[in-house]
Amino acid sequence: MRARICAQKVSYIISVSIGTGCYRHLRVSGNETLHDLADDILWAFDFEHDHLYSFFMDDKWWSDDNAYHSPHGEEPPYADEIKLSHLRLEKGQKFKFIFDYGDEWRFQCKVLQVLDEETSDTEIVRCKGNAPEQYPNYDEVFADSFDVDFEDPFDADVEVPFNAEDDDEGSLVSQISMSVNPEMQAALKAALDIEIPDEVLEAAFQFRSDKLWKQIDDNDFFAVRLSDGEIGYCSVMGSGGACIALGLYIGDVGMWSIDQIFRGASDDTFAVMLAQNCVQLGLDNQSELPDEIIEIVTAYAKAHGISFRGKNSYPNFLKYQSYLMPAPVKSKADYGYLLEALRAAHDVSGRLRSVSKEELGMDKQFATIPLLTPKDGGFELSQIPFPEIVPYPYPKPLIDEERLEAVRALPKKGTLESHVYILSDPLPAEAKQSIIFPPLLVTAGTPAKLKGTIRSNNCYPDSCSALLELLIETMLDANCCPKKIVTAGERSAAFFSDFCKQCGIAFAVAESTPKADKELEDYLQETPSENADLFSISGLLAMLDQMSAEDLRDMPDELRDPLRELMDSGMMSDSLKRKLKNIL
Repeated sequence: MRARICAQKVSYIISVSIGTGCYRHLRVSGNETLHDLADDILWAFDFEHDHLYSFFMDDKWWSDDNAYHSPHGEEPPYADEIKLSHLRLEKGQKFKFIFDYGDEWRFQCKVLQVLDEETSDTEIVRCKGNAPEQYPNYDEVFADSFDVDFEDPFDADVEVPFNAEDDDEGSLVSQISMSVNPEMQAALKAALDIEIPDEVLEAAFQFRSDKLWKQIDDNDFFAVRLSDGEIGYCSVMGSGGACIALGLYIGDVGMWSIDQIFRGASDDTFAVMLAQNCVQLGLDNQSELPDEIIEIVTAYAKAHGISFRGKNSYPNFLKYQSYLMPAPVKSKADYGYLLEALRAAHDVSGRLRSVSKEELGMDKQFATIPLLTPKDGGFELSQIPFPEIVPYPYPKPLIDEERLEAVRALPKKGTLESHVYILSDPLPAEAKQSIIFPPLLVTAGTPAKLKGTIRSNNCYPDSCSALLELLIETMLDANCCPKKIVTAGERSAAFFSDFCKQCGIAFAVAESTPKADKELEDYLQETPSENADLFSISGLLAMLDQMSAEDLRDMPDELRDPLRELMDSGMMSDSLKRKLKNIL
């Protein structure tokens, strides 16, 4: 069942059918919007809410009169702006619902009863027929005609037995293997076998059931004392609707991440990504997960009676680290941390049923934070001051004394601006199996011989010393070094401070380095993105995915051969493959 807050005493029994012989009777609150009803219908048929939709209240397909559309589309009026009670629905009234303008899943709706009583939880009160698969295999495409107005055998004058029960989400398999393919390009694909403990999956589904993101905001933090003595700081994301996740930020580095992300108020999305240092449980859509995970999770769900209702239903475990692309959690230690955080989150959810989040100690001014400490199989609650932010331990290069002595002997002249940038174009690391954001050391100013860029294809902490060694080589080849180096930002300051001090070079940290920034701009213009072709293809496929089958039939012939090749590339969604199969 799905919790609803009902403000007035009117409810409806609505029959929703698809094709022939498949229907669901839903009891819904009149306080719901049509957008809520769309979510209910898709939940009832085990569809993901991952496409646009429309309601046609005059019961005519694609009618322009009395139609309401997805709030994520461009055509008003929007379905989230009208409540069912305001539509003055009557017994026997019919209307139509189309989901996914490309595949055009067509649902016929009929009001069976209007009830003068509250409904707090949407219920499936009658169910017949197996729902079609939203993303079936090519040979199993649902073939019924959706233009048939199916009249189910339900007698609207008979009382409805409201005895629907929640799915049993109890015991979970002890471990589950999943193979993750990042699908960036052939050189970036790496299959990783991952074992997820049963108790972690159980806690993840409990988190999904608790819906803690509806009780607290993204910046309502709580802390948990982990088994190794560290403090883990937890943020529950989802109140804004963009994503649903539990992020666990551990220790001083984790707290620095929280400060950068939630209190730094940065508008730079990439900078926020680099600041992430956490392990995370995300609840994602099926379309956002690799096929390998979908196959395993779907098989597991069918075996254990777990329903993936609507959007954001599939657990996904990720680790975020500075300078690295997010990657699946691999270590037992990280899964252990997540388990402790998820159990603490369940405890918080239970407490919030009887007290407010302010009473729990969540302070919008970041003065205090609730701390949950494991005790006697549960948690003991206390409040602690919000911790002081410790400076992030940016890496400092290590240079051989002999090399430093050689730099000291060089003639010094001019002022050099130099900055360590992190590029947003990801690539496979040379040193280890991971996808990194590579570092670029840029120098500009005088001496002119030192102007240029030095890039590493290894993760920045590992390549820090190598970058400075290459800069020293440049200085030795030019037989000069600057009198002064000016840089900006804490990362670059950590990179240069000790080197300048040991070599007798004046050092300053400025708010900006315009000459170095211009050198970076020139570099980016002259150096094409290594993934530019990939991103342009991804953009094209995303556009094609939103097109109807009729529009795809009218596409230029020149596109057909490339699309045939892309069908086996792993980059194309199953829904687009299905549409193109009959066209190509």
